[in-house]
Amino acid sequence: MCENKDCQHKKESPIKDWKHRCKFGPDGRRLHNGTVIAGWNDMATTHPWLAKECLDDATKFQAGSNKQKRWKCKVCKYEWPAQPSKRALRGDGCGCCSNRVCVPGVNDLATTHPHLAEECLDDPASFTAGSRKSKRWKCKVCKFEWPASPSKRALRGDGCRCCSGKICVKGVNDCATTHPYLVEECLDKLTDVTAGSAMSKRWRCKVCGFEWSLPVKKRALRGDGCGCCSNRVCVPGVNDLATTHPEHAKELVGDPTKVVAGTNKSLRWRCSECGYKYKKRGSSKIRTQCACCTNQVCVAGINDMATTHPRLAADCIDDPRKYVAKTNKLLRWCCSECGKKWKATGNRRVADDGVTIVGCSNCADSGFKTNKPSFIYLISRGNSLKVGIGNYGSGRLAIHRRQGWAVVDLIDLIGELAKNLEKIIKDLIKEAKIPTGRKAFLAPFDGWTEAWPKEHLSPRSIRGLCRKLGIDLDAFLAA
Repeated sequence: MCENKDCQHKKESPIKDWKHRCKFGPDGRRLHNGTVIAGWNDMATTHPWLAKECLDDATKFQAGSNKQKRWKCKVCKYEWPAQPSKRALRGDGCGCCSNRVCVPGVNDLATTHPHLAEECLDDPASFTAGSRKSKRWKCKVCKFEWPASPSKRALRGDGCRCCSGKICVKGVNDCATTHPYLVEECLDKLTDVTAGSAMSKRWRCKVCGFEWSLPVKKRALRGDGCGCCSNRVCVPGVNDLATTHPEHAKELVGDPTKVVAGTNKSLRWRCSECGYKYKKRGSSKIRTQCACCTNQVCVAGINDMATTHPRLAADCIDDPRKYVAKTNKLLRWCCSECGKKWKATGNRRVADDGVTIVGCSNCADSGFKTNKPSFIYLISRGNSLKVGIGNYGSGRLAIHRRQGWAVVDLIDLIGELAKNLEKIIKDLIKEAKIPTGRKAFLAPFDGWTEAWPKEHLSPRSIRGLCRKLGIDLDAFLAA
């Protein structure tokens, strides 16, 4: 390079950009076209990475030369002639690596894609996988022959057109061959389409005789069957509600010949027995009964307590028109005979026969009566104690005596006081975590659920029992 600071070639172009290198030599003089100066504008200097692949002397020509030179790829060792300008300016690389040239044993189809070469009827060693020229192929599975370019098979992944269903081959992949059970229901031919065809065909159900149109792939691949048999389509006289479920069709408010029994559409119904009107899906209606007849819904004037059990409704403090007689809800009651008030569910007041009414405890033939002379007692048997209440003349203590119980103490009380005191004593025993019943004894006996072992609590009287449990008996009786 010229050492002169004022040299003109330094001002025109820097030496780093070879495309715009100055037209002057190292001495500052303008160069003639084609003049090569080793170490200045030769290809070995401007393009050293290309010079390594050149078999000729790269110091004797420029990168823009149009004279052919010999090249050898440093990757695949392929040799070929090319102009330096095409390599340097246009960027052409190795013809073998870029598959522009087929080199047997290096980049031919038989070498790069041996699995495809087995199906090729032409010589697979004479072209590359990226070739766009059509070749002949034969499927090793179905033996179908077809033309296709190697690039579509190797690069795009196209397979046999017969196996993939892109083309219909009669006797090989047509729908009549692959799905023979559909032939008897198809009114058209199935030998001209594959199972994946979107072409619509006419069908006739062999069970109900219903005819409809449907694409082949929906029948063969998706498995769609007869719309009539599956109740997706309503056919009057075949699967309509009036034909399949005439007993339910009588209760439908509308035309029963236009809907199927299993429809999910909400329909209007009227019970033929009670006249209750309601809405329900057809699929639910055929599985269930009327909600009014089964007392799932209370309908005033039909199945409410005031209508079905007027005598029971007379004792109900709450509105009897809002509840059925055997309701599970806790209601308030007032006995019309003795005036006693209490709470109980409706099903506790109506017997299993649905007719007999259970009265209050005072009016009943059995059980503790709060309006009769009563007492609270403490009894003992072996290592166990028990407290309870009873009415005089009921024979309650006689039953206990026959079972081996002995009376420890007994106090006369008014019926309601005796019942309240018994409840308080039992609640305090439970709060004190004293074991009773099965938790305390291995063998059950009459009254065993309320008995407790003496080692946990052993009073000698009812007053002593109240004292140990923290109950002021005098204050309780005075209140």
